Amino acid sequence: MIDNEKDGVVLLEVCMWMYTGDRQSARIRTMYVKALITQDVGFFDTDISTGEVVMGISSDTSLIQDAIGVKVCVAELIKHTCFFFLLPTIFKMGKSVIVITCMYVYQSP
Repeated sequence: MIDNEKDGVVLLEVCMWMYTGDRQSARIRTMYVKALITQDVGFFDTDISTGEVVMGISSDTSLIQDAIGVKVCVAELIKHTCFFFLLPTIFKMGKSVIVITCMYVYQSP
């Protein structure tokens, strides 16, 4: 259940990035198949099998869909979290937040 408007906006943003990833991977799949159709028939006899083609298309587009749908969304959420929570805290608390943040970054592996 959505508790407030911010959760609804975050949910909408996640859904839109996932939708974008789906659309882009479908477009790439279509372009990849069109490029394969224009290949010479001898290419498929000697260089590659049907299973390798299908597996290659599936794995490549799955990686692209994952990168767009999940990783870009997570990066955007981290950016928004930093902008809406860390920066106001720095302005409110001043030097102590900067010192604590620097200590945390310095100790991170």
